[in-house]
Amino acid sequence: MTMNGLPKDRLEVLNLINEWNSTRLDLFKISEPNEVLDFYGVMRFYFQDAEDKVTTKCIRVASTATSLDVIRVLMEKLRPDMKTLPNEKDFCIYEVHPNGGLMRKLKIKISNFFFHFSRRKKIRNG
Repeated sequence: MTMNGLPKDRLEVLNLINEWNSTRLDLFKISEPNEVLDFYGVMRFYFQDAEDKVTTKCIRVASTATSLDVIRVLMEKLRPDMKTLPNEKDFCIYEVHPNGGLMRKLKIKISNFFFHFSRRKKIRNG
């Protein structure tokens, strides 16, 4: 690993991906990295509106995607009417554990999106 916690070579990335994939449903498996160590995977997201209605969507996310990139796609996929809102930075993404425990807000400009979720070894569906 490098100083910023990211893998330094293809083998290290591949090992992390294999570890992730070994505990996930096929739908949520991550692709092998390409020559510049980019990879893709499907993640499940939930949107809760003001009336507590929850909508879910699975989208393909690149390892290079920032939280803001993902928010933009989610705005389009979950709520097309949200495209008319003034600023996507009014939204954020939280990592929420199913047991109701720890909740963590992801920083808006952080890339390498999948590494935010590397600690979620027990969750099998996205």
